[in-house]
Amino acid sequence: MLTTLIPEDVRTILGGLMSGGFETVLATAIAGIAYLASPEGQYAQEPAYKDIIDAYGSDEAAFQQAVTDEKSPYMAAFVRETLRYYAPLHILPPRQTYQDFEWNGVKIPKGVMVLANAQAINHGTKGPHGQLSPASS
Repeated sequence: MLTTLIPEDVRTILGGLMSGGFETVLATAIAGIAYLASPEGQYAQEPAYKDIIDAYGSDEAAFQQAVTDEKSPYMAAFVRETLRYYAPLHILPPRQTYQDFEWNGVKIPKGVMVLANAQAINHGTKGPHGQLSPASS
């Protein structure tokens, strides 16, 4: 069945597309930098700097080359951990169950819309950057 969109439908769709711009990797990078500046994140600064210097030789070389390669294993892990913990898209696109099933004693019928909260899924007990430690540098 074909449905004609009315102007309100078009505005709603365009509004959704525009709001998606706020949920970007840039916002995630800002969260990672803010974490480094926090009291909890300061433990990561020294091993990160040491790993950068070991990988590139100097601040200047790292600044010029880090965009095109991943020579620093600690910083690569830090970036991945930041993307895991501060997911750019907090709520994943909706899914629909395709059959009846039971989960933790609860019966879920076919056709139920499921919204997965990526941010909640990725928050473990260790907190942001809990997988990193000074020993891993």
